[in-house]
Amino acid sequence: MTKITKAVIPVAGYGTRFLPWTKTLPKEMVPIIDRPLLHYLVEDLIASGIETVVFVTSGNKKALEDYFDRNPELEAKLKQTGKTKELEAITELTEKANFVFVRQHQQLGNGHAILQGRPITGNEPFIFAWGDEIVETKPPIFKQLIDAYAIQPGNYMSLLKAPEGKIDDWCQRYGNAQIKQLSNGIYQIEKVVEKPGVGNSLSPYFTVGGFIAEPEYMDALAQAKPDKGDEIWWNNQMDKFVAKGKVYGKIIKGDYWDMGNPLGFLTTNIHFALKNPEYKKEIVAQIENEKL
Repeated sequence: MTKITKAVIPVAGYGTRFLPWTKTLPKEMVPIIDRPLLHYLVEDLIASGIETVVFVTSGNKKALEDYFDRNPELEAKLKQTGKTKELEAITELTEKANFVFVRQHQQLGNGHAILQGRPITGNEPFIFAWGDEIVETKPPIFKQLIDAYAIQPGNYMSLLKAPEGKIDDWCQRYGNAQIKQLSNGIYQIEKVVEKPGVGNSLSPYFTVGGFIAEPEYMDALAQAKPDKGDEIWWNNQMDKFVAKGKVYGKIIKGDYWDMGNPLGFLTTNIHFALKNPEYKKEIVAQIENEKL
């Protein structure tokens, strides 16, 4: 069985919900306190055994490329001034994986973006994940998916249970799955409906966080014709494998954070700030001072 060592992260989108910020700064570089969301995502990938991370970018994403590259001048300055902590912070990821940047020259959909990673993934299964969401769980979400794949190879979707009272909200934002339990904590994905709408849930489980795709999925993307909005959508092709019984699910127990919109950005930062002893006291005091 082929070991999964590669991941594809599409990051070519315009980030229109964050304009005017994203006119110059990639959405995926918005910070969670002092590190961009992508830093946390890549940390989890590396901790899960991923050796090559493929970012599918566009023309305005140079800041992202610079972040995962070395900066000899800055490193020398930090070393010279004895700022060891800061030096470690800017170099901790750069040597731990191979970072590849592939340009998506036309915005032809998220499925088309994933397809741009094919020259790197080749004939191997691979992880793919979105650059604006993370899941807090141990072991990392991608490790849990890879471990499930080792038991039952196939395409995989991570499954997160909507928080209590949030099913209708999630039904307006994410893909909802109908599942059947198999064994060893693995589920058969029987059906997925993308954003089914209020009152139309198939189950409390949603397809967010991360995915494993086999080489045949790339073949399907390569043969796909544009659909809604003249774009190629990742889920339309994965649905074909669902119909053939070739997609599995792994339930992930953890906290899901969606940074794809300003409110998600704010709530994620508040959560992580409250977890940090350095910031918690002041944050709590400020909230109390607001007299909500």
